[in-house]
Amino acid sequence: VLSEVTGLTTYNISLNASRIDLQLARLRSFLAHNNKPRLVIQNLDTHSLAVTREIYEPGQFIPYLSEAPLFEALVRIEPAVWKWRYLPLYGYAVEDYRYQWAFGTLEAFGVGRGTRRINGFEPRNRAWSKDFDTFRKANPNGVAIDYEAEGIAQLEGLIGLCKTEGIVVVLVYSPEYHEMQKLVTNRAVIFEAFESLAERHRLPFMDYSNSKICDSIDYFYNSQHMNMGGAAAFSRDLGTDLRSSGIFDDKGEPNP
Repeated sequence: VLSEVTGLTTYNISLNASRIDLQLARLRSFLAHNNKPRLVIQNLDTHSLAVTREIYEPGQFIPYLSEAPLFEALVRIEPAVWKWRYLPLYGYAVEDYRYQWAFGTLEAFGVGRGTRRINGFEPRNRAWSKDFDTFRKANPNGVAIDYEAEGIAQLEGLIGLCKTEGIVVVLVYSPEYHEMQKLVTNRAVIFEAFESLAERHRLPFMDYSNSKICDSIDYFYNSQHMNMGGAAAFSRDLGTDLRSSGIFDDKGEPNP
């Protein structure tokens, strides 16, 4: 959808449950093997100023541990990652709790669901779950989201890498369900940090906290994640706003 609206090719290199340190490592690995993009849209959420504490779905990383940026980021999170790289099959036998190696092997022979990703994006056609109601009842006084200097440093590192490579960066805070916004007790502090980063690096900061998408559970399957319909609606809004923002010149090229 974003490609259709902007007229540009797009690819999503995000990972489930990865924070800014792993996002930076993945971008570095991507740039080592691909033509650099003209524009990076860096998604932000309330967890964007903290680093990864636990490696989610280890099996997705095991085939790529020869990539230095990725290996170095993972071993900082979990020192035992060296075993995944240097002990044959250890990672699959011990760490791959979702058996991704098995399902991947089956899919190679045409058995299984196959990939559901479209240019790196995995649409999820899910209805609203009861997760948020359970979370709200467990936290009637709200929650403070972790926020640390290392997370800010990693985000600045990503911005600096893009600047060095001549890549235009846009910071985008995606829609989240409006009731969740009220529960984050330090949300204003986090947004002050986002705005400070954008101002310091002279970057556009597009905040969709007040988007109409945020008002309806029809667009979400939980408070933090949009479903397929929500993602499509947001992509249309974002593409349109990018086109009218002055980020692109008359030829459709991002302005430096």
